[in-house]
Amino acid sequence: GFGFVADDICPVEVANQPKVLGGFIWQKLGPDRAATVGGQPTNPIPIHADARGRVRVRVRTDPAPAQILARAYVLDRSTRAPHGGPTPTLTRLPRAAAVNALVEHTYRRQYLAGLGALPFNLLACARVSASVPVFRVQFMRDQCTIEELGSAVLRHMATE
Repeated sequence: GFGFVADDICPVEVANQPKVLGGFIWQKLGPDRAATVGGQPTNPIPIHADARGRVRVRVRTDPAPAQILARAYVLDRSTRAPHGGPTPTLTRLPRAAAVNALVEHTYRRQYLAGLGALPFNLLACARVSASVPVFRVQFMRDQCTIEELGSAVLRHMATE
């Protein structure tokens, strides 16, 4: 029931209050997820070069507007059960660990290194962690569906 914001890339503006910038119009989704987006049927366009069988789907007519970032969740897949069994566990990270987690999950850090922009990225991650809580979501790779993961995050958001 929520609007689609982003898939694995989520640009964040950090000038003042961190904001998630509007998501892309097209997304690459697995065939099982591409049949409907937001409850609406889609006409997926195959991506011939994609070895994972993903398809290109138009998820909106215009880019989404920027949204204020209220919290960040860092996904931590494991082959071992987190404390408490196979159910996803969510833990608020202390600020230093939050900065580290955000830096570690920066998309294509090697490009930033080549551009000499790693110091800017570190500063951006520090600004985000100073403004919003950052949580680690630990889950077992083969024992947790995307629906279970989403439900765990939604329950957490409702209680935080």
